[in-house]
Amino acid sequence: MKKKIKILDEQFKKNKAQYFIQCLMATTAVMIILLTIDTMFKEVMIASFGATSFSVFAMPHNRTSRTRSVMGGYAIGITLGILLRLLAGYVFAQSGLHWIFDVTGAAAVGFSLLVMTMTNCEHPPAAGLALGLVLQGYHTESLLIISASVMIILVIKHLLRHWLINLY
Repeated sequence: MKKKIKILDEQFKKNKAQYFIQCLMATTAVMIILLTIDTMFKEVMIASFGATSFSVFAMPHNRTSRTRSVMGGYAIGITLGILLRLLAGYVFAQSGLHWIFDVTGAAAVGFSLLVMTMTNCEHPPAAGLALGLVLQGYHTESLLIISASVMIILVIKHLLRHWLINLY
């Protein structure tokens, strides 16, 4: 007997409006963030904020979408990204080996994963941010914008916490 392949999630059929509204909220949050940041910072942040918005608005009750995970993950990703960028810059200045940024970027992801899992602050997009900070560098302004943007996403989630559902 052939099994029927389901293209649409059963939950979608029951909660169409919720799906569209939560996706619209994610779109709006990312749009506000992108419209307020300078284009020079976009490359480092765009992927991590897109992924964070997906996690928070598509899976609001998932472990990686908890306030602790998002804030802690970003704190870890930013800290390790800065430290390893400084280390890579120092080694590059001493040796001239450009590939050191690639190696250090990979280490930023690995160390972020380790520290996030050790502290129960797992938020995968923040590991991506650590990589971006190592490879592209950062400015003090960008760190403030990152922090403010994360807070905006979390405030929206908090205000709507009783209404949001997991979309899976």
